[in-house]
Amino acid sequence: RTQMLRAWVAHTPGQEHEPGRADLLFTFEDAVGRRRRRLEEAIGLLDTRLRRREELLGRVGAEWPLCRQRAAAQGDRVIVAYRLYEDALSLLRQAPCDIERAEAAVERFVGFCSATADGEEGAS
Repeated sequence: RTQMLRAWVAHTPGQEHEPGRADLLFTFEDAVGRRRRRLEEAIGLLDTRLRRREELLGRVGAEWPLCRQRAAAQGDRVIVAYRLYEDALSLLRQAPCDIERAEAAVERFVGFCSATADGEEGAS
């Protein structure tokens, strides 16, 4: 585009041929290109974070019924499991979602559920 713009400026008559105006056009063209790249990078980052959020929501949703069943067999552990589940779910549903905090909460919940499963297996 810049070459086409320079060719156009070189063949324009009178006042339109002023180099200052051409420089201004080139400046805007460069600025638009930089901003477009930054926006594309930001959109890519947001898409990645949204996909991760959906993955974590699915993980919590799938783990809860299993964990609830295991923890219920051990009495009060179901209350702890539910609190961890609610904490993870509320962080994932917040807008904007702090994906790092939500991921840590999901890991705590899944870790608790895994410990419940390990304890159950060890008792058998």
